Amino acid sequence: MKPQHIWVVLFVIIIQALSACAGSSNTAPTTTPEAASPEKIVQDFYQAMSNGDLETALTFVAEDIECRGHCYITGRDSFQTFIQGNIAHHDQFELSALRAAGDKVTFNYVIRRDSLVLARGVDSVMQIQAGRIIYFEIN
Repeated sequence: MKPQHIWVVLFVIIIQALSACAGSSNTAPTTTPEAASPEKIVQDFYQAMSNGDLETALTFVAEDIECRGHCYITGRDSFQTFIQGNIAHHDQFELSALRAAGDKVTFNYVIRRDSLVLARGVDSVMQIQAGRIIYFEIN
């Protein structure tokens, strides 16, 4: 094989390897919100929050989201302000006991800040419509 052909083959292999690496990121959701199950949307929302990725977290939130329980918020802008505090403090979210019933997902959560448990919740609810969180009840 001629030296020029070897360089072309190596170049193609390197480009393919770099393309494969560029497609993997653990801060982005694994699926688009529209194609994901309600449970996956809840999980990906909280993963983005734990990763400190506000932009990705907001891709799962409807413009007219309502938050009730430990909050009383209507609208995406207000909700963004609400979650920015968690992201600014690098809070970590652990979900458990996810249960879906149609478009509603019930779950338990633990929020950790550094080595401390900041909050715990039982039977919180997110309702999903068209791939977005439209209702969030924090219990």
